[in-house]
This record gives sequence, structure tokens and C-alpha cells, in this order.
Amino acid sequence: ATQAILTVGIAALDYETTTLYTLVIDAVDDDSVSVSKMTGQAVVTVNITSYNEFTPQFVGGQATSMSIDENSVVGTVVGTVDATDDDDGMDGSVRYGLSAGGTGHFSVDYLSGEIYVAMSLDSESGSNGSPYVVTFLATDLATGGEGVLTSTVDITITVTDLNDNTPFCTPDTYTVYVAEDAATNYVVTTVQCYDIDETSPNNDITYSIDGSDFSIASTTGLIKVATGLDYETTSRYNLTVTVRDLSASVGYLETEAALTVIITSVNEEPPV
Repeated sequence: ATQAILTVGIAALDYETTTLYTLVIDAVDDDSVSVSKMTGQAVVTVNITSYNEFTPQFVGGQATSMSIDENSVVGTVVGTVDATDDDDGMDGSVRYGLSAGGTGHFSVDYLSGEIYVAMSLDSESGSNGSPYVVTFLATDLATGGEGVLTSTVDITITVTDLNDNTPFCTPDTYTVYVAEDAATNYVVTTVQCYDIDETSPNNDITYSIDGSDFSIASTTGLIKVATGLDYETTSRYNLTVTVRDLSASVGYLETEAALTVIITSVNEEPPV
């Protein structure tokens, strides 16, 4: 008796193309004397087993830049990562994860690949105004000895600034003394105000002042005498400086500073 060894031919095997082969094996005796040779036949079924040969790949056109408003609540979907694996079965099943970046502000659904807000966002803090660069994983579920395969993609997530901060003045109360003979354009004081929103026009501010005896520079808060002063007519001005940001998308926000101008008397009239 002899044995026949079945070997793989020159064509490569591919589980994803063909998983099973049915082979018919013919055996013929090698008796050179007998006119009629004895033959036999066997049917052999060859099952091709899967091998985890393909790494998950993020699909072409995968967005690598996304944005989300800073007031978005936890659970808000930012976008989606999507990967495929050309292996079959568990070797081709993909699960998603997050490996780096985001400082806990984002997470990903391990089945759907949806990226969502995991904690409160603030454009003015968190990443200090810079986008988050988050690394996402796509991992297959291979159970064979070859182990799982993983690929990654970096996605830049920008937190969009909204007009959520009201301007503020430091200090918000001023008291100044001005002589009644101060000339027009005499500098009285400067009101200093700020807006901590991250971007323009949300952090741009403009100044205005009530009354007509004093003027204020709309961009700097510099206050000057606008007309002649007279202690005998008005010795004290209680003024309001209004400070407003320039946001137009959701409406402007404003605050006020109180300015008291005390006019001091000058000996301008001779005795009579």
C-alpha cells in the first residue's frame, strides 16, 4: 500500500473567495502485467479555515475634521468613524474605541462608531481654545492565534465659540474730579472692560456714555470733556457707561459701569 499526499497547488487559497473544495481522488494500481488494472476512487472535502489577514481600514472619505458648538449637551453626536474589514466572520467584525486625546470630553459608540460629547465643553477653557486631536481605533474581533488587528485615525474636533460671556468692567465704578475750566477734549479717565469669549465678534466690545457733556471712544473707553463745564451750573455728573459686545448671531450681551464726575470750582469771578 502506498499513501498519496495532497498539497496546495500553485493558486493561493482565499477563505473570502472559496471556503470549501470537494475533490475526487482516483487511485490506479501499477500492475504492468494485468490487462485490466484495479482502480479506486475517494471523495475528499477540504474546508478552508479563516485567517485574520486583513487590518480594519477606515473608509475613503472619512472626515478628519469635525466641529461642535460649545453649548452642546452631553450625548450630542459630533460625527461618525466608519471602518471595514475584508475578513469574514469575527475576523471581519469591527469595534471602535478611543486611544488618545480629547481629555475625556468625547467618546465613541463601540458598535456604530458615533462620536459624542462625553462631558461639558467650553471654548474658552478645556483645550485653551485649540482644537482637540483625538485618536480613534478600529479593531477586529479575531479569535485565532494570530491575534486582533487594529488601525487608527486622528480626527481634529473644533469647539465652536458662542457668545456666552457678558462683558465686564474692572472696576465697574469710577469717581473722578475735573476742574470746571477743563478744556474740550480734556481726558477724564478710561473705562476698562473685557469680554472673555474666544473669537471675534463675540469678544469685540463697544463703549457708549449717556449725556452730551462727555464723550467716550467707542473702541477704547477713553472719556473726554465734550463741552464747557460750569461748577455753578452742574457740580456733579452721575453717568452710565454701557459696554456691549458685537455678536450678531445670537444677540449682543452688555454690561454697565458707573461714572461719577465731580466738578471742582475755579476762582474765575472777581469780587464785586
